[in-house]
Amino acid sequence: MVAPLHGEMTCSHTLVGDAYRRGTSCSFTCALGLSLHGSHNATCLPAGVWSASPATCRARKCSVLAEVDHGRVLPKRCTGRTTGVGQHCYLTCSPGYRVVGNPVRTCQTSGLWSPEASSPYCEKDSLKPFIQCPGDVQVDLAPHQSSAHVRLPQPKANVDWFRSVPSVARTRGGSRDPEDPRYVDAAPEWAKQLEADLPAGKTSVSFVARSPVSEETATCSFTVEVRDKEEPQVFRCPKSFTVVLTESQVTTKVSWREPFFKDNVEVSHLWKSLEPGRHLTAGTYPVHYVAMDPFRNRAKCSFVITVQREF
Repeated sequence: MVAPLHGEMTCSHTLVGDAYRRGTSCSFTCALGLSLHGSHNATCLPAGVWSASPATCRARKCSVLAEVDHGRVLPKRCTGRTTGVGQHCYLTCSPGYRVVGNPVRTCQTSGLWSPEASSPYCEKDSLKPFIQCPGDVQVDLAPHQSSAHVRLPQPKANVDWFRSVPSVARTRGGSRDPEDPRYVDAAPEWAKQLEADLPAGKTSVSFVARSPVSEETATCSFTVEVRDKEEPQVFRCPKSFTVVLTESQVTTKVSWREPFFKDNVEVSHLWKSLEPGRHLTAGTYPVHYVAMDPFRNRAKCSFVITVQREF
């Protein structure tokens, strides 16, 4: 009797010459990762023969894994034939399904798959989309500028901001639409880039998060305000002046060069208390010009016209 290849034999008595004495019992074991085929023990009988044939050690294998509904077990050998110790098998689920349990199983030296808990499986993914926008954003225009570069904080969401939605997960009017493959949409479209040059004023921004496996959506919105705090500029504001009536005049036509107003955005309204070219009698006439931009920033030009008689 000899030890099996890649195994060991332990006997109750040692060899005497090249034979064991009658009544000797021997046990057999195999190296790690191998399984024993045959009897684990043999005894030398009074007739001088062993009670069992020599055992052999063979590579231990794990059973074939079952196919999984709505998923794939890779590599293919895992579901096609028995596999050796140390083999890793991975479960991936079809779009719209998620793995329940540990997706990785390993063939152990015991010939059993680990983990030994319930086999992983694929179940319908019922992800409900969530998105949370930042608070309203306010940016002030720089001096003499009509627009500002605005950067937006990225909303918090439980769907991928950049990844494309599989075509099976999006529909338009009841039919799948592979031309609109985003998990997160923005309106206006530039908001998806989270930055833009914006004119003064308020812009409403909204985001829509879409489930990758259903038609469910979540929406949030906020306001971006580019504030103009700069007053219009006034040029050529006349100084106060005096007009003299001759002895024969009761009135006189009074004209002046009107002031000019300029704004970094625009002058949306101009009000004046008196038009040039009016006929005025003797007296004092305060003249006011008020220019206002769309954000109610104002500039004023004031002067006084005095009409008096000749002395």
